[in-house]
Amino acid sequence: MKRYITAALIIVCSILINAQAKFTVSPPKYEISIYPEDEKTFIISVENMGDTTVHIKTVISDWDLDIEDRIQFFPPQTFKNSCSSWFYINPLEFNIAPHTIEDVRITMSVPQNVFGEYKSMIFFESSPFSPEYGSMIMFNSRVGCTIYAEIIGTVSYNGEILEMGFDREKGVNVLFRNTGNKHERIEISLQIFNDEGHEIYLSSLSDQLVLPDREREFILPVETRLDNGIYKLKVLLDYGGTELLAGEKTLKVGQ
Repeated sequence: MKRYITAALIIVCSILINAQAKFTVSPPKYEISIYPEDEKTFIISVENMGDTTVHIKTVISDWDLDIEDRIQFFPPQTFKNSCSSWFYINPLEFNIAPHTIEDVRITMSVPQNVFGEYKSMIFFESSPFSPEYGSMIMFNSRVGCTIYAEIIGTVSYNGEILEMGFDREKGVNVLFRNTGNKHERIEISLQIFNDEGHEIYLSSLSDQLVLPDREREFILPVETRLDNGIYKLKVLLDYGGTELLAGEKTLKVGQ
């Protein structure tokens, strides 16, 4: 009896795995520069990489990142810098045959009296269906395209280092705040100098996303032994503005 149950479970699992929708969205991101009261049309391509027809519908969502860079989704127009209401999508819902591509036209219409940067996410979701050759359970899949809309002539890059710290287990932590009105991709480097002024360690992080009016904590591991003594920690942070941000901290180890 146990063997029959096991065999049945294997069959069901196989059906579920085979029923997973396999599709991609290209490009995964648009960064659009546009004027108020202007209109722009662009294409998002959906490719069905599986062996069965997939039913797709579009869903628009607001999104945000928390201080630890975890993405969170919200209803449209949750945030003041949302552009989720600016889109006309054609088609909104469609079937896509195996190994084919469907081009979806997105028209963005920008209202007046806007400035800075706006963002949204356009999701493409597969819906459960029963193929003609038999009943089958199908998982929902969802793939998104991130949209940034920059209002030309109104964006600013600004930022500040709020604090620096050191932990033997984690390394150096740097708390940064994006005080501008556009998303920033941060390049950050760490130098450690001994008490004689010689550089003994260098590390960096690149392409770290921070949204406008948000804080982000960067952790730079220190992969070298720091003996008892006095050290200087120096951080250089490039946020895309005209100047680099610098932070320094004196570290006393074992004293």
